[in-house]
Amino acid sequence: MKRSLLNGSLLAFSSLIVFLAAEMLLRMSIFGFNGLSIERMNSTHPIGTSGLVQPSSHQEILWELKPNQDALFRFARIRTNSQGLRDREYQQVKPQNTYRIAVIGDSFTMGSGVEIEHVYHKILEERLNGESKGRRFELINFGVGGYSLRQYAAVMKYKALSYDPDLVLIGFCGMNDSWQETPDEKFRKPYEVKGTSHPFFRSFLWELLRVHFARRFPREKKSIDLPYLEKYFGEIGDLSRETRVPVVVTYLSLEPRDFRPIQRLAVENRLFFADASYPFRGKDLSEYIIYKIDPHPSAKGHQLFADAIYDSLVSTEELGISTLLAPGERRRSLAVGLGSAGH
Repeated sequence: MKRSLLNGSLLAFSSLIVFLAAEMLLRMSIFGFNGLSIERMNSTHPIGTSGLVQPSSHQEILWELKPNQDALFRFARIRTNSQGLRDREYQQVKPQNTYRIAVIGDSFTMGSGVEIEHVYHKILEERLNGESKGRRFELINFGVGGYSLRQYAAVMKYKALSYDPDLVLIGFCGMNDSWQETPDEKFRKPYEVKGTSHPFFRSFLWELLRVHFARRFPREKKSIDLPYLEKYFGEIGDLSRETRVPVVVTYLSLEPRDFRPIQRLAVENRLFFADASYPFRGKDLSEYIIYKIDPHPSAKGHQLFADAIYDSLVSTEELGISTLLAPGERRRSLAVGLGSAGH
């Protein structure tokens, strides 16, 4: 009996050692030396359990980033200004000789896992300013992880428009649940902030196995919630017409998906549409994500988004951006520009 217990204990201990060794090797292969750091691994949590969010003062927005934060999030430094935006400080009164673009979206737009200068809209801002004839371009980041189309509309209404933008750019993420309505009951009660998680103590080996089997045996994709999309695209379209601020709906995705329903709804509501997913077709996506078990775009992925959006903006004459750029400096980043206007 004692021998059996001893053998069982040795087997359990040996199995634990093998599991921990495999876990550490996996972390090193995915994250490098970051995988051994408690502080850095604890930055890989979801935005809701990151300690970076607070309830929004607007019920339709639910949550927002806390102001004046300086922390790690998915290994990248995330700093917020006094208004809780992952960006520098801006005056609400737009400076003279400035073309201001309010950028709204979810974690792709917030820039999960990349430094702010490598997020697509900041790459775009730098390029436009480098090619400008003298007008200053400002692209203000209103993106927050986990936001849905309903929250995009609310952020535009309650936050972005107060900055007097010349254009609103909405990054519609085709890789999350933006196609589906968030349960209405969530918007009927104040948002409750969850406790901060500590991912260092979770198993990434198990997570990798889960991702592997999810890819091998994919679940049936959720159907498009067309009434939901129609409702909030309609709200965004109404805001655009009431304020005379044009809106560009940019389709952000690294995976192929039929974006035509989004394009159709944008055009029907007199919005502009830009496809930023086409540069990824036929490419090995592992080169464009922050790490193997996280499909958020890396700096390289954001660069392709920025190039595609640039082409659409400068090729859409109704926006007038091309007239603000020096002709000798204007460059085509890709062979095909896909800007299409709904106005």
